[in-house]
Amino acid sequence: METKNEIQEVPEKVIGGGITKEIKEEPKEVIKEEPKKEEPKKVYKMELVKGLDNIFILGRGQSLGFCPVKKPDKSEYWGCNNIYKARGVDRLFIM
Repeated sequence: METKNEIQEVPEKVIGGGITKEIKEEPKEVIKEEPKKEEPKKVYKMELVKGLDNIFILGRGQSLGFCPVKKPDKSEYWGCNNIYKARGVDRLFIM
């Protein structure tokens, strides 16, 4: 058996462990701007008070009787339905 030592030509595209000589251009990333979300329109303007000591929640029952008539400093009255007639409530809940 004869063995021939021939030099085989390697195509230009393959150099070393499979790295190609040709430079492939990768597609550029297109950054799409998301449309700005519009915030819902506020029908009411509610200002929140910070640093409250007490919040009195007044309902239809005995809570109105136990509530002080004169509102203390750093306090709010929250009430439902017709309570606003008896006390000047800061927040009104409809039940």
